[in-house]
Amino acid sequence: MIDWLPILRRAIADDPRGITGVAECLGYSRPAVSRVLAGSYGDPSRLAAKVLATYARIDCPHLRASLAPDECAAYAGRSYGAITAADVPHWRACKKCPHNPANKEIRA
Repeated sequence: MIDWLPILRRAIADDPRGITGVAECLGYSRPAVSRVLAGSYGDPSRLAAKVLATYARIDCPHLRASLAPDECAAYAGRSYGAITAADVPHWRACKKCPHNPANKEIRA
């Protein structure tokens, strides 16, 4: 799993309204986000998923675009039978890509 806490901190630093702006964007209260940053929130798994879905980006070397992790995983998880002829180069690129979760040996 992607380390989401630095992504949250970066989003807060980049947002002109800080914690308040990020909390509103995530659909959480400002105190909840503050408690997560302080380490006193309890189980932050749902908030972590929301942070990743909202702020995490993966640079796709084939598309030369920034994708959300879910989009990247959807491309990487396609079976060969589920793609068109035009998608074959992208499918092949995904199989070798270091962002593909199946390529653990490349990422290590």
